[in-house]
Amino acid sequence: MRDRLADLIAIVSGLLMPLGFAPFEWRILPVVGLILFVLSVDGVDARRALIRGLLFGLSMFGLGVSWVYNSLHDFGAASMMLSAAIAAGLILINALYLAGLGYWFSRSGRLPMVYRMLLIFPALWVMAEWLRSWILTGFPWLLLGYSQVDTWFGQYAPVGGVLSVGAVVAAWSGGLILVLKGCARDRIIGVILSLVLLAGGWGLSKVTWTQPLGEPLRLSVVQGNIPQQIKLQPDKLSVSLDQYLFLSRPHYSSDIIVWPETAIPTFRHRVDEFLRQLHKELEASDTELLTGVFIYDPRNRRYYNSLHKVGITGQDYHKQRLVPFGEYMPFRSLLDFLEEYIQIPMSDIAAGDSVSKINLAGYPTALSICYESAYADVFREQLPEAAFLVNASNDAWFGDSLAPHQHLEIARMRALEAGRYMVRSTNTGISAIIGPRGELKEVSPQFSVDVLNAWITPYQGQGPFISLGHAPIVLLSGLVLGWAWLRFGSLSRSANLPE
Repeated sequence: MRDRLADLIAIVSGLLMPLGFAPFEWRILPVVGLILFVLSVDGVDARRALIRGLLFGLSMFGLGVSWVYNSLHDFGAASMMLSAAIAAGLILINALYLAGLGYWFSRSGRLPMVYRMLLIFPALWVMAEWLRSWILTGFPWLLLGYSQVDTWFGQYAPVGGVLSVGAVVAAWSGGLILVLKGCARDRIIGVILSLVLLAGGWGLSKVTWTQPLGEPLRLSVVQGNIPQQIKLQPDKLSVSLDQYLFLSRPHYSSDIIVWPETAIPTFRHRVDEFLRQLHKELEASDTELLTGVFIYDPRNRRYYNSLHKVGITGQDYHKQRLVPFGEYMPFRSLLDFLEEYIQIPMSDIAAGDSVSKINLAGYPTALSICYESAYADVFREQLPEAAFLVNASNDAWFGDSLAPHQHLEIARMRALEAGRYMVRSTNTGISAIIGPRGELKEVSPQFSVDVLNAWITPYQGQGPFISLGHAPIVLLSGLVLGWAWLRFGSLSRSANLPE
């Protein structure tokens, strides 16, 4: 009975985790979830801890990324069973990392409690998030740090990135566990550490890592709100072109106009005349325009999901991190048959092999397309030279789900890590102007035709994260786990096995 109750606690703790992320933003709940999860696996055998880690992960990702089913079924024309199977597979794969976390944490049971809560658990959490961020292209969604983008803990992001924010939250949760159930000495340590981490976040909120560069720029972000069903029909191309042109013309006084990902939902060479005419209009107003469009390269017979600066030959950015099943088929030799059941136009896209430089209003710009915003290194490769960030997306694929809100939250973290403005343009929302602290400056309502007009300031400089990336926190976590193994030998034996 007691085991079943602890299993239930593991499930509930997983369900609490997504509630800390957008759109709910109950920031304390991930801490509560972590505390309950750790208590459910602390002091039990490795097999039981593995099961509870799996239950925790299945409930966390089952709720948090349920939108994968909607994307495949509602917009990819996949059957209910196939959509459910792919979504379940993704959820299971991500849950396995947390199952491994539970397993290895239980095997540290011979270490003193203060080590397990303040060192081993945060280190295991970082390693689990890091591994699931890059293995098999990675799925860096619902990383713990995103849930703290607007708290004091989020201020650790310019220092060590989103993984470091997650490590701090995990350590803080461990400190609270010490206060709840540790001995007198451990409780004192837990209180001190909790206060130090909070004070550190508050202190970092007063640090300015980047500085303004030049005069503010006037931007217009166009949200056309073209329904996905219309956007993808070749004979409806004029609907998209006319809508974005109509919405943009009143704003030619802006320095820069940004259209979303695939705002022009066809190959660039098929709309050459349209782009030439648009360039003439923009040139007369001294305005620059960035748009999403597909680009075909006849030299290698590949096509790309790209951003194109209108009128400037060679200034294109090709998306580097592609969406599995949406833009390319992973393990094509094994899963090629799925293309018969998932009908997504332009689903055999090539990945860009290098960062293409685009200047907007005279400033180098760090660019990303849609899902790429979840990969901090996409921006780091373009920094510190870039003066501001741009993310163009088509979140219509997510429908009315949790994903557009989570996606915006991820973009906020990238702005906070870089210490720069982020311009986010999406087809159906949520378009936004994000400040260098990750704060929302302007937001377009979802599923509405809208044009955001705002001023942004170019920035220069960098914090430690832009220089070093996630390497320091991953290396530190690895050293902690290696030290524990060598010093105590505890990670190789179950807590409940006899000597």
